[in-house]
Amino acid sequence: MRSGPSMVHLPGPVATPTDDHPLEVTIAGETLDPAEYVVEGDVLYRGGGKSWPGQNLARPLGESGTWSVTYWRGTPVPPGVDRLTGLLAKEFLAACHGDEKCRLPRNVAQIARQGVTYRYELASVIHAAGKTGLPEVDLWLAAVNPNKLAAGPVVL
Repeated sequence: MRSGPSMVHLPGPVATPTDDHPLEVTIAGETLDPAEYVVEGDVLYRGGGKSWPGQNLARPLGESGTWSVTYWRGTPVPPGVDRLTGLLAKEFLAACHGDEKCRLPRNVAQIARQGVTYRYELASVIHAAGKTGLPEVDLWLAAVNPNKLAAGPVVL
């Protein structure tokens, strides 16, 4: 990993700055012109051959000898996933309140009434397979994470 006085490694992933979620650098309480720095991946570079100043941690932010970087961290949520997340949250809430219309799987394997038998997967089996029990959520998860990875791969 490269390092030096003109670069700072930010805990990432650093989200792409937008009007709603800008990246802002302040030095001694003054906002630095964005033309004086650039972000590449998770590294903040100071332009113009300048170095980043020292940081006096004994002083309150905004005073001489202090500087800060404000940015959004994370990966943006893909379009449509907010609806699926809301659907899953709604079903969790319904399950917590014992709502009969809850679509999440219950711990019942089989029900027989009036000559009709319904067979269900046990919730523990569904969850162990990395699924939720909601087809639309499970289909999306299978599409974006077919190998059921618990975390994204990292190159060291």
